Amino acid sequence: MVTRIDADLHLGRPGEVLAELRQLVTAHPLQEQFHARLMLSLYRSGRQADALAAYQDVRRVLAGELGIDPGP
Repeated sequence: MVTRIDADLHLGRPGEVLAELRQLVTAHPLQEQFHARLMLSLYRSGRQADALAAYQDVRRVLAGELGIDPGP
């Protein structure tokens, strides 16, 4: 699944994986890899403000649940 998402992002199809990534982020809120791909997909779709909002969301989740900030 992640490999296919990465392939779609690499091939310039970020909009095609947005809905799936949103579902993955909802289902697995502590998995930074899904959040990172969602932010990248939003950014590459020209939705920079949404990508920044997604970063703030994961930052709140990780801080609230684990007391940590997202990785680089």
